[in-house]
Amino acid sequence: MSEGPSRTTAAGSESADGDSPTAADSSADPRATSGTRAISDTVLNVGAGEQGDGNVTLDLLSAVGPDVQGTATTLPFADETFDVVEMDQVLEHIAPERLGDVFEECYRVLRADGRLEAWVPHAASRLYDQDPTHRSRWTHGTPEYFADGNFSWYYDNRAFAFDLVDREVTVWVLEDAPLSGVRSVLLQTAHRLLEWDDGVVYRPSVSGSIHFTLRKV
Repeated sequence: MSEGPSRTTAAGSESADGDSPTAADSSADPRATSGTRAISDTVLNVGAGEQGDGNVTLDLLSAVGPDVQGTATTLPFADETFDVVEMDQVLEHIAPERLGDVFEECYRVLRADGRLEAWVPHAASRLYDQDPTHRSRWTHGTPEYFADGNFSWYYDNRAFAFDLVDREVTVWVLEDAPLSGVRSVLLQTAHRLLEWDDGVVYRPSVSGSIHFTLRKV
């Protein structure tokens, strides 16, 4: 049974100690890419797995052949090296107490106005529930805790500052659900027309993902 098409064939996961991404995630989801990327952008893909894109790929596992072996909590790169950091199905594998470290590292290696692009499974979907290695839960409002806004005080003591510039929740019905095609179209249509942001993904027949972009400030 498929959970949906994936942006990259292999995605990020995390080691048992909760520190860093690997390539063994079972999650997959449909998603859109941001239209703001320039051809000249230098892209770091964190937790890239075997077929991750980007100018530089990083993964914990040497077996998947990354350009650089390393962890999301201690990126082995100089300050202000990249225009974009991608994390595709990685953040949900990071323990909540280590997320601040990850965002600090992304901020450090990004150039001025650089962007962090992330894809995570919606916490209220089977896509999140099915993987026992998932450790942090993400909903529509979660990215706001890492950006200037209503919840920015939560990480006031950390060395990063981001603006939330793009966010999208995508939902779909699993292939084995009755009348999955019709239900999927109706669900997506209602989701967009009614501008549902959260609480629209329900187990067990529906999965969903969140794509968001943060800009370094």
